[in-house]
Amino acid sequence: MNNSNSSKKETMKEETNKSIFKIALEETLHSKNHFPTHLFIFVAVTLVSLIIAYIFPFSLVLTVPFVIIPAYFSYSSVQTVTTKKHLPASFMVMFKHYFSRFFLGGYRLLTGFLKSFLGYLVTQTGLMLIFEPLVFSKIDAYKALMNKYENSLNLEEFAKDYAVVIETSEMKKYLFIISLTALLVATCIFIQHIARNSIKMRRNLFIPEPFPMRTFTPIEKKVIKEHRKEWFKSYFYSTWFIQVLVILFGVGGGVFSFFFLKDYDYLSGYIIMLFAIMIVLLFFANYINNVQDAIYIKFMPTFEETYVNMTLEFISKYKDKINVSDEDLQKIQDFLNNKKEGQNKTQQDTKEEPEQKEEINKEDENK
Repeated sequence: MNNSNSSKKETMKEETNKSIFKIALEETLHSKNHFPTHLFIFVAVTLVSLIIAYIFPFSLVLTVPFVIIPAYFSYSSVQTVTTKKHLPASFMVMFKHYFSRFFLGGYRLLTGFLKSFLGYLVTQTGLMLIFEPLVFSKIDAYKALMNKYENSLNLEEFAKDYAVVIETSEMKKYLFIISLTALLVATCIFIQHIARNSIKMRRNLFIPEPFPMRTFTPIEKKVIKEHRKEWFKSYFYSTWFIQVLVILFGVGGGVFSFFFLKDYDYLSGYIIMLFAIMIVLLFFANYINNVQDAIYIKFMPTFEETYVNMTLEFISKYKDKINVSDEDLQKIQDFLNNKKEGQNKTQQDTKEEPEQKEEINKEDENK
């Protein structure tokens, strides 16, 4: 009997994952404008930023957090508000909203950069350890360098000689491959980080009463922890093919750079790789946005329930210190529950709108 119930639950979850893919796909295909103005602006901003980065690679340190990510937020939020809430929205207005206290910090960019940097270091170190005995040890210039400093190592002189060996030997092309591979891993980690936090950013777009996204992070973490399997299945079931394409196009950009770039400039190669990755992401931009909307709608009741429970737990734990009576605690609980029910009803109405539209369209076709 228990096995039967467990099997039914798994089947229901699988159907929910399929429905998210189906909802997002249908909304994308049935969209009247597949390349809206706000998407065009985001594409233009991104391409200009990457062109500048090709000339000045380290400009990405500024353009990613202050231009590209805010532009992505603007496109994504305008798309959501216009298609789900049926309200007018402006790209520039949403761009400014990104820097407001209600959204700033929601993507947790510093955490994303640190994760990416750690992924870069681990990948590069691992590949260096693999390449050293298999490839580098067979290069004469490298062997001579290691023999020269085998007994005494002067780090300053070693660094100078190592730089010369890299520039004058075939080591450079292998280091180019290692660097680009590590950068590809770091980029994929960062993209996944932004995608996951994009779902959380929906809350202030759907709910009439917003609050700082920083305060929503503990709620999001708790929900994901308690529903980890269902959460990741919902996301990866609907986007796995895009992630595969991102890796393939990234590798393709790296291969192109390897054969056509002079002097194996890995920074220029990385920008070319980003161009290739952006082709995939921009092509599927509307679909990705619809997937994130669908996942948020699915977990919205869980988010709100967790928010209410965490608030009540905090007040109950510290009610003596903040002078809250049992009667006041009950009033707060009733208020939060009523507020949650109202928000869930609003969200349910939003969820049902596409189904109602589809029924109306079918009736029109029959007529």
